[in-house]
Amino acid sequence: MAEKDRIRTKDLRVKLSEDEYATIWLKANEADITISDAIRYLIVYGKIYVRGLDEKSQEKLDDFNELLSKIRNVVLNIGNNINQITYNTYPKYMATEEDLKQVYAETCLAEEAFLQATDEVRSFIEDNIRVL
Repeated sequence: MAEKDRIRTKDLRVKLSEDEYATIWLKANEADITISDAIRYLIVYGKIYVRGLDEKSQEKLDDFNELLSKIRNVVLNIGNNINQITYNTYPKYMATEEDLKQVYAETCLAEEAFLQATDEVRSFIEDNIRVL
């Protein structure tokens, strides 16, 4: 991306919160690139490429990030189920036994998906991550 013949003539100033800055700094640092390059990668490719990774390793990293995204979605679904339980047991509305069974079944499915995703992550790490 950092081609020598590319001429950059436009400045962009962006204000970030402490958390946003820390996030982009960490991502750039992990990829061994500058913050400017990280932002350019995000704009052009929608993701940050790690400097020095071959295409196969980058694909593995992308697969790993996809697994983490699945885990995040499962955790969000579990939170949603907890909210449903809370709402359905609120005093203005008494949940029926059927309501609670449905929420319980959905929570069990979410737990199963979470456990499967964590197993996939564990497997991925064992197969692809070298300890330095």
